[in-house]
Amino acid sequence: MYECHQLILNKQTNMWDCQKKANMKAPRHGHAACSFMGKYALVTGSRKDVDFSSRKTEIYDTAANTWADLPMLIHGRHYHASCEFNNEWAFVFAGISNVTKRYISSIERLNVRQCLNNLNTLWAEFVVRDEVNAPSPISARQGLGAAQLNGDMIIIMGGFGGKYFNESLQVSVSTGICQKTRMQMPVNCFPFAVPTVSDGDANEVYTVDWSTYKLFRFKNEAWTQ
Repeated sequence: MYECHQLILNKQTNMWDCQKKANMKAPRHGHAACSFMGKYALVTGSRKDVDFSSRKTEIYDTAANTWADLPMLIHGRHYHASCEFNNEWAFVFAGISNVTKRYISSIERLNVRQCLNNLNTLWAEFVVRDEVNAPSPISARQGLGAAQLNGDMIIIMGGFGGKYFNESLQVSVSTGICQKTRMQMPVNCFPFAVPTVSDGDANEVYTVDWSTYKLFRFKNEAWTQ
């Protein structure tokens, strides 16, 4: 589908009003979306096509109610995770490859701020490693969650890659080091098609398990349910 809607809380009725907005440029299923700079929504990937819409990215300006194309992903993917970082970058994580139909673990990032200023920039692979320079500890998976924790760290959690994960990992954007957080999630979590968000002022991340609707918070190196 192309359609885009906005939910606005009516404080008088305490109910949600649904407003139709401008259509996306590409039809999508299994895509990921994240906010950017508090005024944009960035959409990546799709299950629909082998190549085109699965690599196509676009950004929505909430004030102008318009969609604009961004550069194509390197790898077409769906059921992946995405998040913004420092009001400058967008990251996409793992998912299912539209070409091989297998779970993947690759990460890509784009300097969205440069794109908005009409500078020529492309998505690039973001390679991570563990503390002893071994290959990435991120196993291939789909349906995971991701959000920025602080000025250097992104937290990724949960998902499914032949089994459900309670795994919680922290990725340093400055060094590329990825390691398990001190505490893992208390139970398996599948943040598929549900919000994973962060509060930058409080340095905490929230996610939801798709099957149980349980809410989880990561704060002070610990997960609570």
